Amino acid sequence: TYSQKHCYDLCKNYYTIKNCNCYNPGVIHLNDSADLKSCFGINRFDCAYKVHLELHDIEKNLCSNFCPSECKNTEFELSSSI
Repeated sequence: TYSQKHCYDLCKNYYTIKNCNCYNPGVIHLNDSADLKSCFGINRFDCAYKVHLELHDIEKNLCSNFCPSECKNTEFELSSSI
């Protein structure tokens, strides 16, 4: 099922790959290049963090065109009773 949050994650990963030639290992990426490495490592992490900060400021502008809202979204609040 489609999730706007997952779409934003993919969008952010796309810009990280494009700018840093590495990917966030916590997010599925759609690039199967053998040269592509995880953003772990000092130089790659610094680059990925800068991209993250830039996207955080303008994320809605960059990713909203690619990531429309879900048609229907249901959220539940977790509670327990003893």
